[in-house]
Amino acid sequence: AALKKQQFDWIILDAFNGDYIPEHLLTKEFFEEIKSVLAEGGIVAANTFSSSKLYEHESPTYHAVFGDFINVTANNNSNRIILAGYSDIPTEQQIAQRVTQLAPL
Repeated sequence: AALKKQQFDWIILDAFNGDYIPEHLLTKEFFEEIKSVLAEGGIVAANTFSSSKLYEHESPTYHAVFGDFINVTANNNSNRIILAGYSDIPTEQQIAQRVTQLAPL
């Protein structure tokens, strides 16, 4: 995609090798490659875990490439979703409003 100068609005990362995310998919170089094909205003959504030994390294690597990101976790499991790449972090009020709009009637 980078060689073809392609751009994407939404990139979803969800890789698992039985133990965790393959290490080469957690490097600064990989994230920079992802960022290079992310369209202006696009977002990266990554499925990851908060219980991994790599957690302490993963978050700073995302931050080094994308800057601030949103970390979404649930209290009842160790899954987390990382949302990165946007230019402006939505406020809690904006997020709450969007959740309300998406909620089934």
